Amino acid sequence: MILLVGTALLVFGVVLGGVQAVQRHQASVEAQQVSQYTAGVLPQARQAGQLVAQTIVPAIDGYGAGLVQPATLAQAAAVWQQFFVKTRAGFARVAHPDALAPVAAGFDRALMEYAKAVAYFEQVQTVQAAPAVRAGSLEAKRADADYAAAANRLACLRLSLGLPALPEFARSGACPST
Repeated sequence: MILLVGTALLVFGVVLGGVQAVQRHQASVEAQQVSQYTAGVLPQARQAGQLVAQTIVPAIDGYGAGLVQPATLAQAAAVWQQFFVKTRAGFARVAHPDALAPVAAGFDRALMEYAKAVAYFEQVQTVQAAPAVRAGSLEAKRADADYAAAANRLACLRLSLGLPALPEFARSGACPST
């Protein structure tokens, strides 16, 4: 009887140890995939952030203050729109396993919205300048929210896997349940 109980406990211990080993391996694989995805999109995310902060926002603010001419803003907006289209394609080329699908979809949606937002600013030379600026600003706010949500999801995933936080993908709220 004692031998039977001892054997059962040994088998249970081996199975439990095996399950834990598989879980640790899976977490390691996931961490590696998340790290690779992050490394693949990080340079593009940095460039986009710099473009927005250092060029787009000051130009739009300057236009609103009468310091930037409509033709100048419209020409710049055409370049920005192409930048976001290319950036969106660059993000899409980065491999993302199932765990990252919601993150990738969020970034894709945000980049599409940024491209759409700056396309509105191409219309500031027309009679419909004020509605174009309002529509572009609304679309940019939508893009900001979607980008922040995707960045938050990525930050939370990195945190759950013990990966270091990155300022480009900062937590902006509670972590979504998976």
